[in-house]
Amino acid sequence: MVNASIPDAERINRAYANNTPERITGAYAEVAFDLLSLRGKGADRDLTAFARYETIDMEATLPQASPTAWTSNSISWQGGRTSPHLLR
Repeated sequence: MVNASIPDAERINRAYANNTPERITGAYAEVAFDLLSLRGKGADRDLTAFARYETIDMEATLPQASPTAWTSNSISWQGGRTSPHLLR
């Protein structure tokens, strides 16, 4: 997990009239498993399935005087497979 802060966000927003946040947060988790490992020991190929979850809040905390025309929160799921040695 990441939790970043910008202590001078309010001063930046007054000077440039933008939405600089005081705090940004985010995290991700990823899991993977070699499906061909189920064939037992000695499998000389791999086929790895994976899934990743991530969440990002680019404006977790905004200063009081900040304009709030939009927010930039994001949650996503990703998945796929890799098979670098499948075609030996």
